[in-house]
Amino acid sequence: MSSRLPLFALPNLMLYPEAVIPLHLFEPRYLQLMQDLLANGKHDLLIGTLLPGWEEDYFHAPPIAKVAGVGEVMQSQRDEQGNYNIVLRGKYRAVVIDEKPSGKPYRVIEVEEHPEIPITGSEASLAHAQLLHAITSLAGATPEGADAQTLNYLTDILLVHLPIEMDRKLKVFCELHPIKRATKVLKEFKKQQAIGRSFPSSSTEPEDPQWN
Repeated sequence: MSSRLPLFALPNLMLYPEAVIPLHLFEPRYLQLMQDLLANGKHDLLIGTLLPGWEEDYFHAPPIAKVAGVGEVMQSQRDEQGNYNIVLRGKYRAVVIDEKPSGKPYRVIEVEEHPEIPITGSEASLAHAQLLHAITSLAGATPEGADAQTLNYLTDILLVHLPIEMDRKLKVFCELHPIKRATKVLKEFKKQQAIGRSFPSSSTEPEDPQWN
């Protein structure tokens, strides 16, 4: 099933299913985006990741990754300057199909919903255990409730916290098959172990985006 969704894109942002993230919107085009969503009683928008070279065309239509995250606006508040502070919850991955002029200051993208595939069996159990081990190594302890999380969720959590370049993260994020995605993120984790790279603590803040 395809749909057309307004786009919010940054070079270092990925939204995976069930993630909850805060965003501060201040560019005029994104203020208009929020106003239109609220006026129409809609809550979904597309979170896209800008590809390398985005700086040259940031305010127009730089290319985004082929897979993006659809999020639902759970909270929105306008501050004294007229900017929006919102909280998004990731709903599902979506495959980018097409983009046509929207007649709006912001971009609108046609995407196809790609629900997470439930995976069971010995292969999934092994991958789940390996992901838990990797996350425990990162955090220094097993996070509460982590063992009850799905394979898909653990894969995305590990991916987000790995200290690797964004283009490598995107190659994993854009893999639509859960077992293949888990295998890829575990491979990246093992690479970091092999070179003895220290992992960030839970208090490490992600790099601030240059613009939004």
